[in-house]
Amino acid sequence: MIRTTITRNKKNFPKIGFSVALASIFLIVLFQHPLQRVVFSLFESISFTRETPYALIPQKTLALRLEKAEKELSRIRFQSVLYEQATLENAKLKEFIGTLDSESNTIGIVVATPPQTHYDSLVISVPTSGVIQENDRVVFSNILLGSVSDVSGRIVKANLFSAPGNTVDARVGEPNAIVVLNGEGGGAFSFEIPQDVAIASGDIIFSTGGEYIIAIVSSEKATPDSTSKKVFAHTPISFFELQFVEFVHSVEY
Repeated sequence: MIRTTITRNKKNFPKIGFSVALASIFLIVLFQHPLQRVVFSLFESISFTRETPYALIPQKTLALRLEKAEKELSRIRFQSVLYEQATLENAKLKEFIGTLDSESNTIGIVVATPPQTHYDSLVISVPTSGVIQENDRVVFSNILLGSVSDVSGRIVKANLFSAPGNTVDARVGEPNAIVVLNGEGGGAFSFEIPQDVAIASGDIIFSTGGEYIIAIVSSEKATPDSTSKKVFAHTPISFFELQFVEFVHSVEY
């Protein structure tokens, strides 16, 4: 009986060997065949939980996770920057509104300033159309900048007093002298004043009809044989800093 069993097992050895050889050939073909990509993709697509040890997660999957996390971090940082900018703009607007002299005046958002605009001019967006009119005065804080030259719906163009060829009456010096400021471009002015009027660098030049500031004296140039002297001035604010302006309606300036 024992001999018969051993004999049968010996007869099965060729079959087992053939099966092992066939399986080996199949594995070799599988790993050399394009189907291996399918097998690996199925393995990598397995959903790993946070508790899964990183050593068991494929390197490609970890790289994809890292890339996704970096994109999310960049998005959060960008939103944080936008929030900070919005908060700062809101604070500046509230501060600016607090300086308004009249509730009837309108606030505009400066869209473009020199040198993006033609000569010394501003492009301003207003919240409501039909409110701003030509020749309305444009003011920032207590600084008189210019006047409205064109209105198209909610877009307003303002011509600054410092634009070349523009003139505006003002008062300056001790005793106060009425002068005509000539726009020189780039926020600069020039004017002539009698020699006996005391004036110095840093003196403030006011509007004739109110307490608006127009410019600040930069320097003067006197000629010995002349009864007048030439004075140079500039606006007290950089146009690049303008974000909001106020329109003053029918008010002496």
